[in-house]
Amino acid sequence: MRNPTQRRRAQRRRAQRRAGLRDQRESDASRHASQVQNGPASSNAHLGPPHPGDEAAFSGANLLDKVLAFIPAAEPVVDPVLFADGVLLTWELAISFVVSLLGTVAATQLGSVVHERSTLQTGSKVKLRQVLRPVQA
Repeated sequence: MRNPTQRRRAQRRRAQRRAGLRDQRESDASRHASQVQNGPASSNAHLGPPHPGDEAAFSGANLLDKVLAFIPAAEPVVDPVLFADGVLLTWELAISFVVSLLGTVAATQLGSVVHERSTLQTGSKVKLRQVLRPVQA
């Protein structure tokens, strides 16, 4: 059996747990009400880094982001985010766009050469090395 002091402590802990659950339910209900009223997009505004040490992941751009901003395959995804955050300057955005255009032109020309030298040829299979080899006069 518990003595009276232990019983009071146990009752106090149970009351605190009940109060904590009640507070949590109230905060969940108010958060749900704000989501319904303002929409789910605005409800995420209160979210910050999940852990105190993760601020670096949510602020600024690291070196990888800056490099990806100039790679044509990643540029359409990375550039708008970096530009909106103010990390990517206007001249960097322009250079990234030009690099993307040049990459598109180069890929189109390479595809044209591969198509012309392989699929338009009749006979046996043509290997990629043969296709990419310079034309001999």
